[in-house]
Amino acid sequence: TCALPIWLRGRNGNSEVRGEGSFRPADGLHLRLTADRVPLNQELRLALQPAVRNVWDSLRPTGDLDQIRVDVRQGTGATRPDIAVDFDIHHPENPNQPDASIAPVSFPYTFNRLRGNVQVANGRIKLSGLEAEHGQTWLGCKGSGTCDAANWRVDLQELQIGGLKRSEETRLNSSHA
Repeated sequence: TCALPIWLRGRNGNSEVRGEGSFRPADGLHLRLTADRVPLNQELRLALQPAVRNVWDSLRPTGDLDQIRVDVRQGTGATRPDIAVDFDIHHPENPNQPDASIAPVSFPYTFNRLRGNVQVANGRIKLSGLEAEHGQTWLGCKGSGTCDAANWRVDLQELQIGGLKRSEETRLNSSHA
């Protein structure tokens, strides 16, 4: 069968978006979108599905992502597409490059200078080379988890923390120990 090629290119603010793929009547749609310098702003938050917006609200991200890649596949006759998202969070030494932070609702720290990779596909989450800083404190980890329309869970592995100083912010109440 004949394939219909797809090429897309556009901008949103400082972000550049590119798309490439094809549609074959017998196979369906395959589209790969790539966006560079993506701001973690209200416009993006509002474009997310409600379940993903809940994750956003629990992590409270700010700043920019270096790159997002989205693979969309929908077979002929399929009722829903398969969507895989893969994004790189970087803070190169160049201060003009993207920077991202999170301020989790359930944890008293804002994590700045985020670096690493996150992949979400088929209900699975994978974190690779995740690093962040809070003042003089740094952390690194990898992780894996699951997500669906109602819930998400990530288990951190190989968690490393350095430069942590005992303070009011980190002190545990000894009566709860």
